[in-house]
Amino acid sequence: AYAEEKFTSGFTTGWKTDRGRIAMKFGIPNEVDRHPAETNARPYEVWIYYSEGRKQFIFADLEGLGRYELIFSSDERELTRPDWQILINAQ
Repeated sequence: AYAEEKFTSGFTTGWKTDRGRIAMKFGIPNEVDRHPAETNARPYEVWIYYSEGRKQFIFADLEGLGRYELIFSSDERELTRPDWQILINAQ
Protein backbone atom coordinates (compact mmCIF):
# COMPACT_ATOMS: atom_id res chain seq x y z
CA ALA A 1 0.00 0.00 0.00
CA TYR A 2 2.91 2.36 0.80
CA ALA A 3 4.47 1.85 -2.65
CA GLU A 4 1.13 2.44 -4.36
CA GLU A 5 0.47 5.64 -2.42
CA LYS A 6 3.93 7.18 -2.70
CA PHE A 7 5.29 6.07 -6.08
CA THR A 8 2.39 5.67 -8.53
CA SER A 9 3.25 7.83 -11.53
CA GLY A 10 0.99 8.38 -14.52
CA PHE A 11 -0.14 4.95 -15.67
CA THR A 12 2.57 3.07 -13.72
CA THR A 13 1.46 1.64 -10.40
CA GLY A 14 3.78 2.25 -7.46
CA TRP A 15 5.00 -1.31 -7.01
CA LYS A 16 6.17 -1.41 -10.64
CA THR A 17 8.45 1.62 -10.22
CA ASP A 18 12.08 1.26 -9.13
CA ARG A 19 11.47 3.22 -5.91
CA GLY A 20 8.35 1.20 -5.13
CA ARG A 21 10.15 -2.09 -5.74
CA ILE A 22 13.07 -1.13 -3.50
CA ALA A 23 10.70 0.10 -0.78
CA MET A 24 8.83 -3.22 -0.90
CA LYS A 25 12.07 -5.22 -0.81
CA PHE A 26 13.96 -3.27 1.86
CA GLY A 27 11.26 -1.23 3.62
CA ILE A 28 11.10 2.50 4.13
CA PRO A 29 14.63 3.99 4.01
CA ASN A 30 16.23 5.37 7.17
CA GLU A 31 17.35 8.47 5.28
CA VAL A 32 16.32 10.11 2.02
CA ASP A 33 18.49 12.86 0.59
CA ARG A 34 16.44 14.63 -2.10
CA HIS A 35 17.88 16.84 -4.82
CA PRO A 36 14.79 17.98 -6.74
CA ALA A 37 16.23 20.81 -8.80
CA GLU A 38 19.89 21.75 -9.02
CA THR A 39 21.49 23.96 -11.64
CA ASN A 40 23.87 21.40 -13.12
CA ALA A 41 22.17 18.12 -12.23
CA ARG A 42 19.06 16.16 -12.95
CA PRO A 43 16.67 15.58 -10.04
CA TYR A 44 17.79 12.62 -7.94
CA GLU A 45 17.30 10.94 -4.56
CA VAL A 46 19.70 8.99 -2.37
CA TRP A 47 18.11 6.36 -0.14
CA ILE A 48 20.11 5.00 2.79
CA TYR A 49 19.34 1.91 4.86
CA TYR A 50 21.23 1.13 8.07
CA SER A 51 20.20 -2.53 8.23
CA GLU A 52 22.36 -5.26 6.64
CA GLY A 53 25.36 -2.95 6.79
CA ARG A 54 24.79 0.36 5.09
CA LYS A 55 22.94 0.12 1.81
CA GLN A 56 22.61 3.02 -0.59
CA PHE A 57 20.35 3.43 -3.62
CA ILE A 58 20.37 6.38 -6.02
CA PHE A 59 17.37 7.14 -8.20
CA ALA A 60 17.38 9.82 -10.93
CA ASP A 61 14.67 11.45 -13.00
CA LEU A 62 16.46 10.96 -16.31
CA GLU A 63 13.67 12.22 -18.57
CA GLY A 64 12.38 15.10 -16.43
CA LEU A 65 8.96 13.48 -16.15
CA GLY A 66 9.01 12.61 -12.43
CA ARG A 67 9.82 8.95 -13.08
CA TYR A 68 12.85 8.08 -10.96
CA GLU A 69 14.99 5.17 -12.13
CA LEU A 70 17.47 3.19 -10.05
CA ILE A 71 20.93 4.06 -11.37
CA PHE A 72 23.19 3.03 -8.44
CA SER A 73 23.01 0.43 -5.70
CA SER A 74 25.52 -0.70 -3.11
CA ASP A 75 23.56 -3.97 -2.86
CA GLU A 76 25.12 -6.54 -5.19
CA ARG A 77 21.67 -8.02 -5.91
CA GLU A 78 20.60 -4.81 -7.66
CA LEU A 79 21.98 -3.39 -10.89
CA THR A 80 24.19 -0.31 -11.04
CA ARG A 81 24.70 1.63 -14.23
CA PRO A 82 28.44 2.19 -14.80
CA ASP A 83 27.74 5.75 -15.99
CA TRP A 84 25.49 6.69 -13.05
CA GLN A 85 27.51 9.78 -12.03
CA ILE A 86 27.49 11.12 -15.58
CA LEU A 87 23.73 10.54 -15.80
CA ILE A 88 23.05 12.78 -12.81
CA ASN A 89 25.25 15.61 -14.05
CA ALA A 90 24.25 15.46 -17.73
CA GLN A 91 21.58 17.89 -18.81
